[in-house]
Amino acid sequence: MSVDAWVRCRCYEDGKTSAPPVPVTVDADGVLRPQAGDDVDQEVIDELEERVDQWLATACEHRGAAISVYLGTNAEWIEFLRQIESQRGRYPVLERELLTLGHVTTAPAAAGEALTEMKRLGVEMPPRWAEVAVDVERLFSSSVRERTPVLWSW
Repeated sequence: MSVDAWVRCRCYEDGKTSAPPVPVTVDADGVLRPQAGDDVDQEVIDELEERVDQWLATACEHRGAAISVYLGTNAEWIEFLRQIESQRGRYPVLERELLTLGHVTTAPAAAGEALTEMKRLGVEMPPRWAEVAVDVERLFSSSVRERTPVLWSW
């Protein structure tokens, strides 16, 4: 099992992508999705999403329309989270954004708040977890800069 996270670029919003193969929209989580009505069959939606995913791979100068990507192992991620969890209450934003089950996005505003806590955590974190901390800080920084959320998958 792994932990993947990425921050989508703003090329679509800025008109810097090739034309999508189907009409797309940015959903509430900041993900580019095909526009489909409520009455569309799930099989059709799956096919449209596959076409959008294929398009995103080369739609702009950023591979996969991702400005920042993190691909980590479950073991290193769990150890990083344990460091945060072991100090309950000291990092409330990181707790909310990273320890909440089912939490799949971190909005840019929350990413900005998390950066403040990451700076403090980075000073206090044992060196063996520093690499994960640097990667997570990079994701939050990219989210703030691009004004798009961090998308988490685990």
